[in-house]
Amino acid sequence: MITYAGFWIRFLASLIDSILFSFLLIPFAFLLNDHSTLYSLLAWVLPPVVILIFWAHRSATPGKIMCHMKIVHAQSLQQPDKWQFAVRYIAYYISMIPLFLGFFWVAFDAKKQGWHDKIAGTVVVMDPDQESKGSWLKGCLLTGAALLVLLAILIFYGMHWWEQNKDAVLENLEVQVNIKHSHIKN
Repeated sequence: MITYAGFWIRFLASLIDSILFSFLLIPFAFLLNDHSTLYSLLAWVLPPVVILIFWAHRSATPGKIMCHMKIVHAQSLQQPDKWQFAVRYIAYYISMIPLFLGFFWVAFDAKKQGWHDKIAGTVVVMDPDQESKGSWLKGCLLTGAALLVLLAILIFYGMHWWEQNKDAVLENLEVQVNIKHSHIKN
């Protein structure tokens, strides 16, 4: 029996993916200065590349894998081809444009398809191979707890970094404010 993945479990998987991408990008922000062109390029290019690689090899992002879901062809229920995955990713933007209505559509659709799924001819289902190994809710909650611990560690190190560097940061900020203030007076 097919169990379509509903809105909330997909939302949780997206949240997990967002946290994981943050962990992936934060080191680059510190190393490259988060206002640099290279960082901006990485922030825009790296997520789609990683997502498409995961979709192509696992039919799911890490969040979907952790929550025991996978993306399948809507008709055959087999793994979609590479073009469907590419179309699905591009269609994310269509789902976003009208206040994310294309994503909220999942909550009301009989097959739990968002607009991006309908456009690409895909559905997201609970993975029966993974479901038999244990509760998806338990897996998601454990994953969420682990990610919160990682986030707490990251916040701790961020606060430590701030304590070590706040004088230099504030001095730099003060210099920039003074420069702008002097330009305004002149």
